[in-house]
Amino acid sequence: MAKIRSELSPRHVPAVVEECDAGIPKTSVQRQVTDVQSQMTDVQGQLAAHVMFGANIETNTVSRQITDLAELLNVHNNTITL
Repeated sequence: MAKIRSELSPRHVPAVVEECDAGIPKTSVQRQVTDVQSQMTDVQGQLAAHVMFGANIETNTVSRQITDLAELLNVHNNTITL
């Protein structure tokens, strides 16, 4: 987290950064899906109603947990990345 804060401008530092042991999500053909949750909000600043999930079950669980966490924290204008 310290490296993220020191290397990025305050505008580009997410409010919440969670480490994901499951790794980068993969599609059903095992390609990496790097933007699965790179943006949790839509243009109006509301939580996205849909989240694209890949074939990696562990990552799907983490994705749901991040979505739940964002709802709890009422995150509207920050990007949450894996």
